[in-house]
Amino acid sequence: MVPWTAAATSQVAWDLTQPAQGQVGQILELIDASFTVDVNGEQTTFLSPFSSDPVAMAIYLPALMDKLTSVESPILPGRININEAPREILAGLPGMTTEILDEILQARSDGSESENRKFETWPLVEGYISLEQMRSMGALLTGGGDVYRAQVVGYFEEGASAARLEAVIDAADATPVVISYRRLDHLGRGFPAATLGLRGAAMGLTAPPPP
Repeated sequence: MVPWTAAATSQVAWDLTQPAQGQVGQILELIDASFTVDVNGEQTTFLSPFSSDPVAMAIYLPALMDKLTSVESPILPGRININEAPREILAGLPGMTTEILDEILQARSDGSESENRKFETWPLVEGYISLEQMRSMGALLTGGGDVYRAQVVGYFEEGASAARLEAVIDAADATPVVISYRRLDHLGRGFPAATLGLRGAAMGLTAPPPP
Protein backbone atom coordinates (compact mmCIF):
# COMPACT_ATOMS: atom_id res chain seq x y z
CA MET A 1 0.00 0.00 0.00
CA VAL A 2 1.17 3.50 -0.83
CA PRO A 3 0.35 6.58 1.27
CA TRP A 4 -1.76 9.02 -0.74
CA THR A 5 0.17 12.10 -1.77
CA ALA A 6 -0.18 14.49 -4.69
CA ALA A 7 3.19 13.32 -6.01
CA ALA A 8 2.27 9.62 -5.79
CA THR A 9 -1.08 10.02 -7.52
CA SER A 10 0.30 12.27 -10.25
CA GLN A 11 1.29 9.05 -12.06
CA VAL A 12 -2.33 7.92 -12.26
CA ALA A 13 -4.16 8.52 -15.55
CA TRP A 14 -7.45 9.69 -14.07
CA ASP A 15 -10.49 9.13 -16.30
CA LEU A 16 -13.05 11.52 -14.84
CA THR A 17 -15.59 10.62 -17.53
CA GLN A 18 -16.26 7.30 -15.79
CA PRO A 19 -19.08 7.11 -13.21
CA ALA A 20 -18.17 6.64 -9.57
CA GLN A 21 -17.95 3.03 -8.42
CA GLY A 22 -18.79 3.81 -4.80
CA GLN A 23 -20.58 6.28 -2.57
CA VAL A 24 -19.33 8.10 0.51
CA GLY A 25 -22.13 7.86 3.04
CA GLN A 26 -20.46 10.05 5.64
CA ILE A 27 -17.23 12.00 6.05
CA LEU A 28 -15.85 9.51 8.57
CA GLU A 29 -15.65 6.88 5.82
CA LEU A 30 -12.63 8.77 4.47
CA ILE A 31 -10.62 7.86 7.58
CA ASP A 32 -8.33 4.84 7.01
CA ALA A 33 -9.91 4.36 3.58
CA SER A 34 -8.05 2.95 0.57
CA PHE A 35 -8.55 2.65 -3.17
CA THR A 36 -6.84 0.66 -5.91
CA VAL A 37 -6.00 2.03 -9.37
CA ASP A 38 -3.82 1.11 -12.30
CA VAL A 39 -0.40 2.78 -12.25
CA ASN A 40 1.71 2.01 -15.30
CA GLY A 41 -0.06 -1.31 -15.80
CA GLU A 42 0.23 -2.33 -12.15
CA GLN A 43 -2.57 -2.36 -9.58
CA THR A 44 -1.58 0.00 -6.76
CA THR A 45 -3.48 0.59 -3.52
CA PHE A 46 -3.35 4.06 -2.03
CA LEU A 47 -4.10 4.81 1.61
CA SER A 48 -6.24 7.74 2.69
CA PRO A 49 -4.29 10.77 4.01
CA PHE A 50 -6.77 10.80 6.90
CA SER A 51 -5.57 8.27 9.45
CA SER A 52 -7.25 7.19 12.70
CA ASP A 53 -4.25 8.29 14.74
CA PRO A 54 -5.74 10.41 17.60
CA VAL A 55 -3.13 13.15 17.27
CA ALA A 56 -3.70 13.40 13.52
CA MET A 57 -7.49 13.43 13.93
CA ALA A 58 -7.29 16.25 16.47
CA ILE A 59 -5.55 18.35 13.82
CA TYR A 60 -7.49 17.59 10.64
CA LEU A 61 -11.01 16.68 11.83
CA PRO A 62 -12.22 20.23 12.65
CA ALA A 63 -11.41 21.38 9.11
CA LEU A 64 -12.76 18.18 7.57
CA MET A 65 -16.07 18.38 9.43
CA ASP A 66 -16.42 22.11 8.78
CA LYS A 67 -15.62 22.15 5.06
CA LEU A 68 -16.91 18.82 3.71
CA THR A 69 -20.26 17.05 3.64
CA SER A 70 -21.69 13.92 2.06
CA VAL A 71 -25.23 15.34 2.12
CA GLU A 72 -26.63 17.35 -0.79
CA SER A 73 -29.42 19.08 1.15
CA PRO A 74 -28.57 22.59 2.43
CA ILE A 75 -30.59 21.92 5.61
CA LEU A 76 -30.40 18.80 7.77
CA PRO A 77 -33.32 17.52 9.85
CA GLY A 78 -33.03 17.65 13.62
CA ARG A 79 -30.18 15.71 15.21
CA ILE A 80 -29.05 15.04 18.76
CA ASN A 81 -26.67 17.69 20.09
CA ILE A 82 -23.77 15.82 21.69
CA ASN A 83 -22.92 18.96 23.68
CA GLU A 84 -26.35 19.59 25.18
CA ALA A 85 -28.57 16.50 25.02
CA PRO A 86 -29.47 14.98 28.42
CA ARG A 87 -28.26 11.57 29.55
CA GLU A 88 -31.57 9.88 28.72
CA ILE A 89 -31.35 10.91 25.05
CA LEU A 90 -27.67 10.03 24.61
CA ALA A 91 -28.25 6.66 26.25
CA GLY A 92 -30.42 5.63 23.28
CA LEU A 93 -27.62 6.03 20.71
CA PRO A 94 -26.47 2.80 18.99
CA GLY A 95 -23.48 1.30 20.75
CA MET A 96 -23.71 3.67 23.73
CA THR A 97 -22.77 2.10 27.07
CA THR A 98 -23.08 3.43 30.61
CA GLU A 99 -19.29 3.73 30.85
CA ILE A 100 -18.98 5.71 27.62
CA LEU A 101 -21.94 7.91 28.57
CA ASP A 102 -20.44 8.73 31.98
CA GLU A 103 -17.13 9.67 30.36
CA ILE A 104 -18.76 11.91 27.74
CA LEU A 105 -20.91 13.73 30.32
CA GLN A 106 -17.91 14.19 32.62
CA ALA A 107 -15.81 15.54 29.75
CA ARG A 108 -18.64 17.84 28.69
CA SER A 109 -18.59 19.56 32.06
CA ASP A 110 -14.94 20.64 31.88
CA GLY A 111 -15.70 23.78 29.88
CA SER A 112 -13.16 22.99 27.16
CA GLU A 113 -13.04 25.46 24.27
CA SER A 114 -11.21 23.07 21.95
CA GLU A 115 -11.98 23.53 18.26
CA ASN A 116 -12.96 19.86 18.17
CA ARG A 117 -15.79 20.46 20.65
CA LYS A 118 -17.70 22.33 17.94
CA PHE A 119 -18.30 19.05 16.14
CA GLU A 120 -19.95 15.78 17.10
CA THR A 121 -16.70 13.89 16.50
CA TRP A 122 -14.95 15.14 19.65
CA PRO A 123 -15.66 11.94 21.67
CA LEU A 124 -13.73 10.08 18.95
CA VAL A 125 -10.82 12.52 19.02
CA GLU A 126 -10.63 12.42 22.82
CA GLY A 127 -10.70 8.63 22.90
CA TYR A 128 -14.08 7.95 24.49
CA ILE A 129 -15.43 5.96 21.53
CA SER A 130 -13.93 4.04 18.63
CA LEU A 131 -14.05 5.00 14.96
CA GLU A 132 -16.63 2.30 14.26
CA GLN A 133 -18.81 3.51 17.12
CA MET A 134 -18.54 7.08 15.87
CA ARG A 135 -19.57 6.00 12.39
CA SER A 136 -22.68 4.26 13.73
CA MET A 137 -23.67 7.26 15.86
CA GLY A 138 -22.55 10.02 13.51
CA ALA A 139 -25.68 10.26 11.36
CA LEU A 140 -27.73 10.96 14.49
CA LEU A 141 -25.46 13.57 16.08
CA THR A 142 -24.45 17.18 15.72
CA GLY A 143 -22.18 19.50 17.67
CA GLY A 144 -24.50 22.49 17.31
CA GLY A 145 -27.40 23.77 15.28
CA ASP A 146 -29.57 26.65 14.19
CA VAL A 147 -32.74 25.93 16.17
CA TYR A 148 -33.15 27.85 19.42
CA ARG A 149 -35.63 27.62 22.29
CA ALA A 150 -36.34 30.69 24.40
CA GLN A 151 -38.56 31.47 27.36
CA VAL A 152 -39.65 35.06 27.92
CA VAL A 153 -40.97 36.14 31.33
CA GLY A 154 -42.64 39.39 32.27
CA TYR A 155 -43.30 39.86 35.99
CA PHE A 156 -43.76 42.18 38.94
CA GLU A 157 -40.83 42.09 41.34
CA GLU A 158 -43.00 42.46 44.43
CA GLY A 159 -45.99 40.41 43.31
CA ALA A 160 -46.98 37.00 42.00
CA SER A 161 -48.37 38.11 38.63
CA ALA A 162 -46.34 37.04 35.63
CA ALA A 163 -46.59 36.40 31.90
CA ARG A 164 -44.49 33.61 30.45
CA LEU A 165 -44.14 32.20 26.95
CA GLU A 166 -41.90 29.77 25.11
CA ALA A 167 -40.80 30.04 21.49
CA VAL A 168 -38.75 27.73 19.24
CA ILE A 169 -36.99 29.58 16.43
CA ASP A 170 -35.51 27.92 13.33
CA ALA A 171 -32.63 30.06 12.04
CA ALA A 172 -31.32 27.54 9.51
CA ASP A 173 -32.52 29.71 6.62
CA ALA A 174 -31.73 33.35 5.88
CA THR A 175 -34.99 34.42 7.52
CA PRO A 176 -35.57 32.90 10.99
CA VAL A 177 -38.98 31.27 11.48
CA VAL A 178 -40.91 30.75 14.72
CA ILE A 179 -41.88 27.09 14.51
CA SER A 180 -43.47 26.80 17.96
CA TYR A 181 -45.09 29.29 20.33
CA ARG A 182 -47.02 28.63 23.52
CA ARG A 183 -48.15 30.46 26.64
CA LEU A 184 -46.91 29.12 29.97
CA ASP A 185 -48.62 31.58 32.31
CA HIS A 186 -50.38 28.76 34.15
CA LEU A 187 -46.99 27.37 35.23
CA GLY A 188 -45.91 30.57 36.96
CA ARG A 189 -42.67 32.45 36.44
CA GLY A 190 -40.62 29.25 36.41
CA PHE A 191 -37.43 30.98 37.51
CA PRO A 192 -36.38 32.58 40.80
CA ALA A 193 -36.40 36.36 40.87
CA ALA A 194 -32.62 36.41 41.32
CA THR A 195 -32.24 34.64 37.97
CA LEU A 196 -34.71 36.90 36.18
CA GLY A 197 -33.10 40.03 37.59
CA LEU A 198 -34.07 42.56 40.22
CA ARG A 199 -33.79 46.30 40.37
CA GLY A 200 -31.92 47.84 43.30
CA ALA A 201 -34.98 48.90 45.31
CA ALA A 202 -36.45 45.40 45.20
CA MET A 203 -33.19 44.01 46.56
CA GLY A 204 -33.21 46.36 49.51
CA LEU A 205 -30.63 48.69 48.01
CA THR A 206 -30.98 52.42 47.91
CA ALA A 207 -29.38 54.99 45.72
CA PRO A 208 -26.91 57.39 47.34
CA PRO A 209 -28.41 60.73 48.37
CA PRO A 210 -28.09 63.53 45.84
CA PRO A 211 -25.15 65.87 46.38
